[in-house]
Amino acid sequence: MTDVTDDIAEEISFQGFEDDCRLLGNLLNDVLQREVGPHFMEKLEKTKVLAQSACTMRMAGIEDTAELVEKQMAAELSNMSLEDALSLARAFSHYLNLTGIAETHHSRVTKARRPAKLSKSCDDTFNQLVHGGVSPDELYDTVCKQVVEIVLTAHPTQINRRTLQYKHIRIAHLLEYNDRPDLGHEDREMLIEDLMREIASIWQTDELRRHQPTPVDEARAGLNIVEQSLWRAVPHYLRRVSNALKKHTGRPLPLTCTPIKFGSWMGGDRDGNPNVTAKVTRSVTLLSRWMAVDLYIREVDSLRFELSMNQCNAKLSRMAHEILGKADLTEGRHDGWNQPSPQNYIKNLGHHSLPFPTQLPTGADQPSCSDCNNVESQYPRLDVPGTEFMPLNRQDGKASSRDRESSHCEVSKETHEENNTSNSGSFGSNQLLENRKLFAESNVGRASFRELLEPISFQSPGIAPYRVVFGDVKEKVLLELFQTCD
Repeated sequence: MTDVTDDIAEEISFQGFEDDCRLLGNLLNDVLQREVGPHFMEKLEKTKVLAQSACTMRMAGIEDTAELVEKQMAAELSNMSLEDALSLARAFSHYLNLTGIAETHHSRVTKARRPAKLSKSCDDTFNQLVHGGVSPDELYDTVCKQVVEIVLTAHPTQINRRTLQYKHIRIAHLLEYNDRPDLGHEDREMLIEDLMREIASIWQTDELRRHQPTPVDEARAGLNIVEQSLWRAVPHYLRRVSNALKKHTGRPLPLTCTPIKFGSWMGGDRDGNPNVTAKVTRSVTLLSRWMAVDLYIREVDSLRFELSMNQCNAKLSRMAHEILGKADLTEGRHDGWNQPSPQNYIKNLGHHSLPFPTQLPTGADQPSCSDCNNVESQYPRLDVPGTEFMPLNRQDGKASSRDRESSHCEVSKETHEENNTSNSGSFGSNQLLENRKLFAESNVGRASFRELLEPISFQSPGIAPYRVVFGDVKEKVLLELFQTCD
């Protein structure tokens, strides 16, 4: 029964593989039709038919006919121009790359559908050792003392550029997304557009490096493997080892235990590469340190986002408060660990930035029109916007131009005196009420401004101790990196 199920699964997977190959091939043909034209596509199809016919005949044992077809194909290729021959080689190369992507994708899908082989798991290995007579203590000590060192070396013969590798990974992800059973019609159309865009971008990208890679370039390519694969794969494997070890010995893998270590020849192999000098070694070392710090900072930021809890043990709480206490003595750096701070923002602008004010400006607590009666204004006079404007403080609902000017606190002494003499009865009380209102509003603004000037006070229930501690860790790591680079 299991064999029949496996056969059906393999048949389905092979059918999906053929569908993906057909899809990618058709999209590549559409791109080539647009990029190089129909005349070239005729040559491409003719060459493809001749090649497939020759292979089929050789598999069928018709050697003589296959040889004739191959000679005809060779003659067709000989008559091509150099530009067409290069485009033809690129087209077949990209077609083979796309087929390889589809094959890798479906091999992974087929492997995922099959049950995992327990003989390869850490749990099964430790189980066999314990049942074979190895004591749990001996197993624990042996695993903790196990050391495997992986030495990375440069590979200047890597033909695929990194940008093309990323595009191939993108296509593989799109094929994986295409296998979803809940994919709608519109989503599938968008997926086809994404695949078309990636394939067109690949065709328009130069596949070859036009200059010899330097040792620093080789090291950068090697470090890319660390970032893309090893940085996630090694911790995942160690976690499996720790869980299996805890299951069979009662103790997990110690946090300080490093069974897998890494070394590197990149930028330091002076025996094998005459271009590697002391300056190159230093540059590669700094590049490696920068990447390590960058990867660790990503993890620290991820932990800071995840560990938002306010509760912790006494030791961590004491550590967080000590960090905040030290930060209070150095311009309140802890503001950035819990919430953004104006002090941090201004501090980062540079040494020539204006400091934050320490007191209110003179007269900030007075109404905006309080000094209009006694002091000539230094600002230009503003015209009243339109004749249809009617002040609401007139009892008769009518206003002259002088009344409108006085209601808007114009600073002309003559106008102010005329208003006082002509409207002393009806206007004085309303003006007093308006001034009181403006004075009250200015007091509210002054209180809010003073609150902005005061530093933010942190209450113990409001801080996230894990974020404070990891913020301090991040600063120390960055400081160590900057000091090393200097």
